[in-house]
Amino acid sequence: MTTTRAKAVQTTAWLALTVSLILASASPSQSAPGGFFGEIGFEETWTDNLFLSSVEESDWISRPFLELNLGPFSGLIPYYYASGYLYSENRELNSLAHRAGLDYTKPFGDGRHDFVAGAAYRGAIHVEDTKELDYHQGEADLGFKIRPLPNLMIGPSLSASYLTFPEADDLSFVEAGSRLVVNLSLKSRTTFRLSGRLDYKQFLQEIQTSESEMDSSELSHPSSAGNGDRGNGDGGADGDSGQDGSDRGDMSGKAGQMGSLANTDSVEAAQALFSLRIAQGIGLRVGAYIEGFYRLNLLDPPRYAEGVLPEVDREFFDDRYGYEGPGGEAQVSVILADGLRLIARGRGELREYESREALDEDGLPLSPSEDRSDRRMAGTATLSYSRGFDLAFPASLDLSLSYGYTRNISNDAYYDAEENSASATVSIGW
Repeated sequence: MTTTRAKAVQTTAWLALTVSLILASASPSQSAPGGFFGEIGFEETWTDNLFLSSVEESDWISRPFLELNLGPFSGLIPYYYASGYLYSENRELNSLAHRAGLDYTKPFGDGRHDFVAGAAYRGAIHVEDTKELDYHQGEADLGFKIRPLPNLMIGPSLSASYLTFPEADDLSFVEAGSRLVVNLSLKSRTTFRLSGRLDYKQFLQEIQTSESEMDSSELSHPSSAGNGDRGNGDGGADGDSGQDGSDRGDMSGKAGQMGSLANTDSVEAAQALFSLRIAQGIGLRVGAYIEGFYRLNLLDPPRYAEGVLPEVDREFFDDRYGYEGPGGEAQVSVILADGLRLIARGRGELREYESREALDEDGLPLSPSEDRSDRRMAGTATLSYSRGFDLAFPASLDLSLSYGYTRNISNDAYYDAEENSASATVSIGW
């Protein structure tokens, strides 16, 4: 890691937070409710398996963050969000992530319906050793919230995005999606939400035709763990099984930080996701929901990115297009006292990775051969407290403590893993 670069990222994160505090303190109290609002805070997290793989590695992550919002101005809200990720042990992963955009809401039909739209830029800056994880993303969405009945909301929407990794040009892609949500509330305080979405992704690189070309990614494959790299998903860039195991070794090396492309004989992927959620209010202090969903790939073979990274980057490389299957989620929220809330959430998912061979501890295919199959289970418990007060303007103090456990049961030895994590957060909102 380049020490100078790491210090620069850390300094930038703290400078952004300091500026936001100055702006907040200088703002007159009457401007806070309608003209300038946001949040500033700090989170400290400990994990015993940062990369969620069989190569366990613990770490502490410090995360300063801020959010600034202006408006609304005729339904338009500009916003900016920044968050630093500072690792105690894996300092080569230090980064600054940020997002800026506009949200717009326009009521119509006597105020019963809404037109909603948004556009945003998001990106991340990493230290020199992991510059290949830097990315830029532009995204836009539009939709409607239509209420034909007071207790019925129908929400169709469309979205599009473009994402590029400047230091790893074989991972850039465009993505488009459509979604329909139907929300029905009953007098019994029961709410049903039916949701369906269809997503399409196309990578911007041509199909690879030779073995030398197929290994063009500058990001490394998780099977390289034996030589000090790691990856952020499952598989390789061989366009076949996604893993050949030839360089995984004994999985004894440090879990690296990168990702790669898989199934390079295709440039596109499409997936449908269907879900049904039932929520119920119980008395004045308890709320709960249960949800079931199913994920289905529509193209064969799909192209996807993969690798193993800490939570902040996992979804970019543990690409949902790479697997399919059913899942479920449940949550209970209890108000213990004024401002004090306990939330418990659990989630389980069966992930079937078609045409991706499961490997043993030595990086060799299982005998008889099996496609990789994961059962991912995760649970969190969060205790939060919020209290309003007057600073130079109306503000609130928010505190939270959280514990999480994740278990990934996989027939591939590298991905058979579990993680314990704990975090504490403090923030001030205005």
